[in-house]
Amino acid sequence: MNVRTLQLVSLFIYLSTTAVFAQSDNRQKTYGDLAAVLIPPGIDALTEELAILTPSILPHETKDLRKSVGRLRALLDLFSFAYPRYDVSDPWAKARSLLGAGYDVLGNFKDVFDRQGKAAEDMTPEDYREDEVKRLRFQVLIWKERYLHFYSQEKVRTYFQNPLRHSTEYRPLKRRPKYYWRLINFAPRVDQNAREVFLKMSTAILCNAILKFPLLWDINHLRKEEERKQLHDFRKQMRNIVKLPTYIPELGILDEEQMKEPSFKTLQDLVRRFGSLNDKVMSLAQVQTASEAETPEEQAARLNRLEILEHEISQGWESLKHWLWENKIPQNIQKMIQALEGDGGAS
Repeated sequence: MNVRTLQLVSLFIYLSTTAVFAQSDNRQKTYGDLAAVLIPPGIDALTEELAILTPSILPHETKDLRKSVGRLRALLDLFSFAYPRYDVSDPWAKARSLLGAGYDVLGNFKDVFDRQGKAAEDMTPEDYREDEVKRLRFQVLIWKERYLHFYSQEKVRTYFQNPLRHSTEYRPLKRRPKYYWRLINFAPRVDQNAREVFLKMSTAILCNAILKFPLLWDINHLRKEEERKQLHDFRKQMRNIVKLPTYIPELGILDEEQMKEPSFKTLQDLVRRFGSLNDKVMSLAQVQTASEAETPEEQAARLNRLEILEHEISQGWESLKHWLWENKIPQNIQKMIQALEGDGGAS
């Protein structure tokens, strides 16, 4: 099988596993019940997809896989209160750390492609520095083995197949997922079903985003690290909530008609635009670092790429600020809140 076929097979496994659940009365499912249905098949689907990580894998071939790792990481974040901590161990935290490490090493590997400024279909092995690709690929393959070893343990599989059903696990604020539960003063209650939990969480995070939005106007040209972090954090906050209806479609947090509304489409566009700009910021950091074996020709090409990126980032941010103003983002966020609290949030 080629890379794309394997990715489609793993997606089919996940969707087919959740299809029956999607037809049931999801609005009455508890937080723990939903974790039991989504997390184990999510782990199995990613395990299947890791088959694409061979000793010949190239950076541009890992984009979809990294998204799958990010999706499972998001599910673990969302259900962090459904899995218990023990006196000597916290399997949820180990799993979350492992997925975070995978997302990072795959990101470093994929960045080698991103900074080329070319489409994936136009890439060839000759476009890469062989020594760099080998080094980063080795890190990816090591992570793959760590993942497979961790989830092959029967005690780990049993743990994720049996989340808490009649209580939730307390997790200190500093140890909660940064872009979900740490943003708000809220954690699931025992008597809440899953839909109520995620509606309340989403509304609180969106209200927080409205408060943070005016601070974006203080960003100048994205040349300072604190400005880039501010952009990154706001993007992550908005992306996680805008994607929630597709991360867990079984809940019907927003119905199909609500997701066709211009206000929701605008927020999806916001996430896409922020993502495109953030990709260039990440590429800039890569291009700024010279290879130890860099030739004069390669240095000239890198510095030229650096100049182009700096210009694109500066102009891109100015263009994005105009778009944010013209599209009245706080009002559109408010409309999503109203949708969550109205028909979309009715139990």
